[in-house]
Amino acid sequence: MIAVERQMAFSIAVLILWPLIGIAIYAAFPRYKAAVLAYLLGVLFLPAAQAIYMPVVPDFTRKTVPSMAVLLGGVAMNALPWRGTKLDKRTRTFIWLVVISDVLRILGNMDVLHFGPITAAGLLPRTVITLILSDLLRMGIPFLLGFGLGWKRVRVETACKTWLGLALIYMVPAALEVRLTPQFHTWVYGYFQHSWTQVKRDGGFRPIVFMDHGLEVALFACIGLLLALIARRQRWRVSSIPPALLIGAFATMLVLCKSYGSIGLGLLGFVVLTQAPQRRMTVAKIIATLVLIHPLLRLSGIFPVDEINAYLFANVPEERAMSLATRFLNEDRFLEKARERLFTGWGGFDRYFVYDSDGRPISVPDGSWVIEFTQGGIPRYLGVFGLLVWPIFAASRTLKRTRDRSDRDLLSGLAF
Repeated sequence: MIAVERQMAFSIAVLILWPLIGIAIYAAFPRYKAAVLAYLLGVLFLPAAQAIYMPVVPDFTRKTVPSMAVLLGGVAMNALPWRGTKLDKRTRTFIWLVVISDVLRILGNMDVLHFGPITAAGLLPRTVITLILSDLLRMGIPFLLGFGLGWKRVRVETACKTWLGLALIYMVPAALEVRLTPQFHTWVYGYFQHSWTQVKRDGGFRPIVFMDHGLEVALFACIGLLLALIARRQRWRVSSIPPALLIGAFATMLVLCKSYGSIGLGLLGFVVLTQAPQRRMTVAKIIATLVLIHPLLRLSGIFPVDEINAYLFANVPEERAMSLATRFLNEDRFLEKARERLFTGWGGFDRYFVYDSDGRPISVPDGSWVIEFTQGGIPRYLGVFGLLVWPIFAASRTLKRTRDRSDRDLLSGLAF
């Protein structure tokens, strides 16, 4: 028991100290590489399912603390990676939409809710400070980091190579967990961060390492694969490792992660990244548009949920088909509730869950889009996802003005 308590205390200490470690990283590396390292190392290795709660200020979690490290390190060393850049008008609009949505979700959710015997308190006006600061750390700082890196090719190359190097390191414990069962988080921090039912897949296990869910590891491996494909076309070498070897390593790890969604994205990437830059950009814009209009398609009933379910149950293992069908069912429950407050959402916390008459939650928020949409309504969805996909359309405009073949290849590959 004492050993477990010490490990739990260690996980809390790591969260508290990471912003200070960010300063040390900035002191040891050039500005742009330091910023990427301070952020990615936190995302990859900080304890999951752990939080430090304090009044008004955002919670200390692995979703916010890496941004604190980037911000504190950049300020302390006078090396903020976005220094000297200027956001365009549309980007500022999406940021303001996020801020406005935080205000609206407070104003529209000051009422007390009753779900059977369960009571959900109304939100307090001062909570808007917490919400805005949380959004700054979870979305604003990572966006500004990417924005600052994207201004020059050398910065982009530094970021991509750093990501690939860390991803290659991360795949080692991930591969071991496939063989040994997911244990690294328990060994280091003293507790398992999720549910064993979520890591058991197809007669074995999928890795989770230090992340919140195995699907995150799968998506990380997928992005590593796509970056390795880009690296091969750009003739980059990461720690003297040939890009072809990187591609093989990430492709293997992606299969071992046993996530059909990420495997599908990886296969799509293999096809798209062989196409001409303009075609890649077209595919990226189509996907971005689908992301933006997806809630509208779901609300209107146009999205072919029944057809997709029928196809999957007829062609893939029942366990995998049931997984997606359950996700659609949960989305339907959240969307039904979201219709009642389309422009303010339900505020968040325990207010946006769906409960039965006995006050028991009957919904699982299994997807970022439905969480943001239900918590903050249409303004929040447009702000959050507009901020994510607008750079793709901005990159498309840049592509038309770019003549260098290598630059066109890199820009369109990263957009995808």
